[in-house]
Amino acid sequence: MSLSRTRTAWIVASLFLLHALASFRFPWEEIGWRASWLRFSPDFFLLIGWGFVVSLRSRPGSLLEHSLTLLFLLVPLFRFGKTVMPVFYGKELDTYNDVLMAPSLVHLLLHRYEPWIQVVLSVLAIAAAVALYLVLHRLVRNALASAQNRRWCLSFLALGQLLVLLSFAEVSSGSRGPSRVWTEGMLAPASAGALDAIEKWREEGRYTEKLEAARERSERLPKNLRRLGRADVYVLFIESYGRSLFRTEDTARAFAPWAAEWQGELSQAGFGVASGYAFPSISGGLSSLAHAELLSGVEVRNRRAFDRLLASDLTPLPHFFTQAGYRALNVQPATSEDWPEGKFFGFSEDVFFHDFPYDGHVYHWGFMPDQFALAHFLAEQVRPDAPPLFVQYVSVTSHAPFSMIPPYYADWAVAANPASYRRDPERSYPIEWMNYAGHPDLQAAYMDTIRYSMETMIGFTLQLERPSLVLILGDHQPPNVGDLRKNDTSFDVPVHAVSNVEGLLLPFMAFGFGDGLVPPDDFPSFSSSLFLENFLTAFSEPD
Repeated sequence: MSLSRTRTAWIVASLFLLHALASFRFPWEEIGWRASWLRFSPDFFLLIGWGFVVSLRSRPGSLLEHSLTLLFLLVPLFRFGKTVMPVFYGKELDTYNDVLMAPSLVHLLLHRYEPWIQVVLSVLAIAAAVALYLVLHRLVRNALASAQNRRWCLSFLALGQLLVLLSFAEVSSGSRGPSRVWTEGMLAPASAGALDAIEKWREEGRYTEKLEAARERSERLPKNLRRLGRADVYVLFIESYGRSLFRTEDTARAFAPWAAEWQGELSQAGFGVASGYAFPSISGGLSSLAHAELLSGVEVRNRRAFDRLLASDLTPLPHFFTQAGYRALNVQPATSEDWPEGKFFGFSEDVFFHDFPYDGHVYHWGFMPDQFALAHFLAEQVRPDAPPLFVQYVSVTSHAPFSMIPPYYADWAVAANPASYRRDPERSYPIEWMNYAGHPDLQAAYMDTIRYSMETMIGFTLQLERPSLVLILGDHQPPNVGDLRKNDTSFDVPVHAVSNVEGLLLPFMAFGFGDGLVPPDDFPSFSSSLFLENFLTAFSEPD
């Protein structure tokens, strides 16, 4: 059957657009879209070839058209996950577990906007997805129409076979590097990911055994925390603060004089410092999993494990503090919604975004700077006559993309005033999510935010007048920043124990922590999941 010129033009245009979609590249990929379009997409030839083979045997129906449409949508969707995870999270895509990160990604993109704007953008995104599907379905239908011409159909399949032979010849010649014939396909790794997801689904029951083992260990531990002497305990998480900073020559050299200055200020105020390393089960993102692992005493490697933990009967560390007469406060300035599942951790109160009267400059993550949040908390919650405190604080300023550095105020009364932040940031970098990967200023911006966050944590500690033990630690290694992850691929994060009660640092020193704010390079990091057991043992008397 011959095709009219108009019909042929529509078919050629449809095939071209489908190939362009299968070859699509995101801004953070090393190979740009121009280079990818100079090669052929194996996904395109596999999908269209499959459609042609089916169409040769019978007339193409709606089932075939919709199946191909969904698969063509899968290609860029899977490519997004496969490429975004190494760039922004420093890990390979885990199909089974990482699909649960989609809500976090939506929050990452929309959190800066008002709720009504978030609703409008969500509706527009859904409408755009539906429109894309309809357009794509039309393109697939046009492409399959060429199967009506048997010669056209067989010529296309022959071209695919020729390209396969050319790729074999390329490999046989000993060519190295990316193929000059084919661009990278996504259907093969997506199929492997699906099989891996099925295997992990079968093995998921093993995490129940870990939870039960952690519960049994916890039951055997002393839990009275009497050796703290009712001193306040602060766990201050610094976002994206990892050991790689200390194992990269440029960043370690920059950090050293800052650490010496902060250590001198702490020493003059009567605070001792001991530092070591821990390793959470995650790296490059998913901070809430690192927090949960530290407080619960069990590994939390992914969102599925996190959800299982929240549904378990394990007893996390804040429960033991409340039983010992402490107020256990969970301070998270970036959390803008209620979190009923978080009651599992046993905090007396949650101090979230809406509890802070901030109306200053809006920063890229968490809206407000760390110093304002801590200064407000210090003024409102830390009172001389109040019960002892156990506080978890989750920092916000050093979150990627590290684009804005707030002003730091030596006077913390000024820092607690929202009017102090109605000015522009102290420094800004032209870094956004779309140009994040490989940005020339990324490492400098990262170090500026880490310096600010550490200076804020040290400054907060210096304001404490009551007996206190302050733990300043990273939540995870940073996402890909300059050469940091190349120089240290571990999951290790620094842990600084700071106290104005000398005896409270002895367990850390006995554990091998080094004196000062720079941890010993030869310190063998310990699992964050062991923190609860070690902490309870060190600071509780035998029952």
